[in-house]
Amino acid sequence: MSSRALYGTGRDVNPLGLKSFKEHQFLLPKKGNPSHLMICFHGQGGNLLDLRKVRAKLKLDHFAYLFLNAPFDCTKQEVKGGFEWHGALPFHRQGILASIKKLEELQIELSKRGFQTENTLLTGFSQGAVIGLEWALRGNHRFLGVVSISGWIFEPDELVNNLGPFGQITPVLMTHGPQDQVIHFGELKQRFETVAPVLSNITFHSINKGHEIHSSEYPIMRSWIMSRLPMKPDITSLGLGI
Repeated sequence: MSSRALYGTGRDVNPLGLKSFKEHQFLLPKKGNPSHLMICFHGQGGNLLDLRKVRAKLKLDHFAYLFLNAPFDCTKQEVKGGFEWHGALPFHRQGILASIKKLEELQIELSKRGFQTENTLLTGFSQGAVIGLEWALRGNHRFLGVVSISGWIFEPDELVNNLGPFGQITPVLMTHGPQDQVIHFGELKQRFETVAPVLSNITFHSINKGHEIHSSEYPIMRSWIMSRLPMKPDITSLGLGI
């Protein structure tokens, strides 16, 4: 068994039988059937285990969680064994488009299992936050929302001119920190201010942190998510096909 197989549930590296993202981990709520789904996107050089702590910290009782390995091996020389959603410049856009194409395939598979985008929250860290924003703001689906942690707004001027039908509707929470040495706070804030006049659906929180998910932002994330949770009928285990 390859090392990648170890990223699975321990019983099955592909518990949902997905063709789009075979390396994933899917977790049901501890009690009852899920009414909502959170898809988690790790940062560059990471893997699907990196955001597992989000589930324990947020304590969202009716959420199922889907953790994915990004589709590409990490191109950073100093990182071995990790994955990425897109490569370094000048290949940002090429990688983003390829990742979004795979996510569109994922969405079709998930809809067949009873998960609809309006009940799906996208949560990403760093490069994973970029992917969540791009998919939700440019795409054709109405998501429950996007949580963008220590991320980036890719090509802001071009973004506001190429929004999808729900780009100005889908709620977005962005968190970032002044001590971030990977994605500098000042540059991100400038990009946010560029899109803010068009995208009033984005809420920005400055957190006293570096390039990380800090303990102080979990209450902010949970409160923001809970305020956007109209309860939906449960998805049955039969509907999930598992």
